[in-house]
Amino acid sequence: MSTVTQEAPLTTGPDGAADATGIGAAAAPYWLDRPERPEPLPCHTGDAVCDLAVVGGGYTGLWTALLAKRRHPGLDVFLIEQDTCGGAAGGRNGGFCSPSLTHGLPNGLARRPDEIAAFQRLGADNLASFQRDLEEYGIDCGFTMAGKVSVAATPWQAQGLRAYAALARRQGEPAELLDQDRLRAYVDSPAWTTRLWQPHYVLLDPARLAWGRRAACLAAGVRIAEQTRVTGMDTRADRNRVRLSTPYGTVAARRTAPATNAFPPPLRRLSLATVPVYDYALTTQPLTDAQLASIGWTGEHGITDAGNQFHYLRKTGDNRVLWGGYDAIYHYGGTYDEPLTKRPETFAKPAGQFRRTFPQVTRTSLRMIRRAPVPFPPEPVRWLGIQAARWSLAREDETGRRNLWLRSLDRLGLGFDS
Repeated sequence: MSTVTQEAPLTTGPDGAADATGIGAAAAPYWLDRPERPEPLPCHTGDAVCDLAVVGGGYTGLWTALLAKRRHPGLDVFLIEQDTCGGAAGGRNGGFCSPSLTHGLPNGLARRPDEIAAFQRLGADNLASFQRDLEEYGIDCGFTMAGKVSVAATPWQAQGLRAYAALARRQGEPAELLDQDRLRAYVDSPAWTTRLWQPHYVLLDPARLAWGRRAACLAAGVRIAEQTRVTGMDTRADRNRVRLSTPYGTVAARRTAPATNAFPPPLRRLSLATVPVYDYALTTQPLTDAQLASIGWTGEHGITDAGNQFHYLRKTGDNRVLWGGYDAIYHYGGTYDEPLTKRPETFAKPAGQFRRTFPQVTRTSLRMIRRAPVPFPPEPVRWLGIQAARWSLAREDETGRRNLWLRSLDRLGLGFDS
């Protein structure tokens, strides 16, 4: 089962950005909301013919197109993306890159015990091959073998981490339990106790990975149409070609590769193979070195907790903390809609969890920070009130007496000065 990880990390700050989240933050995907984001490519118009049509410009679609050109340089490959390449889950995830092909060693051992050794070997080979490909194509996505610390918040989670460490030793996977004296060298939070260190985890910039693959595809001769939705796939009109319909033209391909992840696939029979689940994340303002030192997070490693509804967190290049996970939302009918990535009730939940986990850096106990300010009334009452306050303040300067209007503002917690 595939899931779409729709992450809309939020940046709080004094820039006055609109708050679509209910927690005083700007609803914009952190990784994608940068000036180096490439301009969208033109949509497809007219009729086209190709050898291979790839539907979807996420990681799977971009890699499929690029590998097809590597193996068969003369192949005419046409990639069709309904938005922009990497603009959905690919450019919004946490940027954790694991060597596991089974979503963790315990899961693989439980489901494929007779093949786990092969899965472990293939996973390690896959990660090494991935790194070589990044170097070959010159894709700069901040690929760093930073490692990952898994943390426990309950006794049963701690027991699970100890069991994982023992299992990893038997399977030859690097993993080390950290004793109490070494815990704070990786992260210091009153919420967590036991830690498991796994050095073979990569952190990267997910948007730059997608943009780099897109650039590599274009350099290799892959044709890419963005802002083009495939509305239909006809396999009956011509035995030798599949005809893809788009709003402004068609594409006739000898072969097709659907790579739509959890978006509606071009073939209806594939619709039951994926489920769109929304996963959310926040990013903080840039933290100072002193703030990061106060929580013991001076390394570059990522962190996850050991709950079923787990959190994942990491630092960004500008010293923000990305905090995601826990609240995975499925909407009835498998609905996918961009406004659903800005769900205020979900953003409020991880924001509160972050404050409880790292009270050292949130400084949020002051009432003036936790409470929303009293709003000003609409015009003309606003103008009249301000004029009355100005006159009253000038009168107090002359007489030394604070009148009823100013005393009423004091009781409401409203101040007025120049």
